[in-house]
Amino acid sequence: MKRNNWIKLVRENNVIRLKNKMKGIRNCSIFCFFFIHNISLIQAQEPAIDSIDTFRPSFAALPLVFRSPETSWGFGAGAFYAFKFANQSAHTRPSQIQIGFAYTLLHQVLSYIPFQFFTDENRYQISGELGYYKYIYDFYGIGNQIPVDYRETFDVVFPRLRLQALHQFKPLQYVGFRYSWDDYQITRTEPDGFLGKQEVTGSRGNVVSSLGIIYQIDSRDNIFSTRTGWFVEALFAVNSTFLGSDLNFQKWILDARRFFPLSSGTELGINGYLEFSNGEVPFNQMALIGGTKRMRGYYEGRYRDNHMILFQSEYRFPIWWRFSGVVFGGAGLVAGSFNDINPEYIKWSLGSGLRFALAKASRINLRLDIAIGKKKQRIISDRW
Repeated sequence: MKRNNWIKLVRENNVIRLKNKMKGIRNCSIFCFFFIHNISLIQAQEPAIDSIDTFRPSFAALPLVFRSPETSWGFGAGAFYAFKFANQSAHTRPSQIQIGFAYTLLHQVLSYIPFQFFTDENRYQISGELGYYKYIYDFYGIGNQIPVDYRETFDVVFPRLRLQALHQFKPLQYVGFRYSWDDYQITRTEPDGFLGKQEVTGSRGNVVSSLGIIYQIDSRDNIFSTRTGWFVEALFAVNSTFLGSDLNFQKWILDARRFFPLSSGTELGINGYLEFSNGEVPFNQMALIGGTKRMRGYYEGRYRDNHMILFQSEYRFPIWWRFSGVVFGGAGLVAGSFNDINPEYIKWSLGSGLRFALAKASRINLRLDIAIGKKKQRIISDRW
């Protein structure tokens, strides 16, 4: 369907609704899973060069309870196990396996097993995820011309496989591959919505099978709470029927981050992100603006299309005792083609937040952010 027909289709089917309600209760699930995620990953900090390896295997678990109109009550748990393979030096980061599971009274399921393995003083890294998801998601349309208050929901079931392997071939430089597989089965759509009318690529579901090449530069002092250093990742990935995908498309991603320690304990982080796709790109594989990582202030996927250009930054400063604050902002746009890249479509977001250091040495924080985007869409999020 042509992009300039999006508005017409919305009006003809009278499916515009004012549904941008806050989903604070759903954030409870994000909150709890981030706790498990960050507690385990914080074990992966590199020790000092002259340190003695005193690491011991560790295990932790946390229950999960949440509720939202789309899910009713949900229950679950998360756990992690951190360890080192035999005969690894003090410089080798601990490996870890995590498990997360949640079940709702509407028979929805969220389950995943991410893992991350380090060997030979971090010269070899293997990471990935095994998952199974049966859940409800939001779709806001494709491109820049969908009304700001448009939203439809859909149910989807998909098993997931992620696998990434990296080798350090020079100091601070890594090269490797990434494989991704999703069997994206859409089980319910709204009849008068874009997905229900099957006018969107991938609206009937699709299998994604992607193989990509990665190049990384990583000089961060801490990979999960960085104060200084660079992180640059370049990825080229191919989705092909030869690999088992239903559709043929390619994706290029460049993610560059720089962190600066400033005076009096303040820090500045900047991030530039480019994502370009071409071919038969399904809607669930398009570049997304929104969420907790890219352009806080918009719901995840509020804007999506084949291409995305984004810049964001965050300034961190101490307040008192274990409290610190952040001020952040960003600007970005999505486009269907290079010819559609237009400053008129730039979206912006601004926000601030509060941090409480639960463990100073480990750099693990309790976090509360509030952000506002274009059209005054406010998002509040809390997480570890």
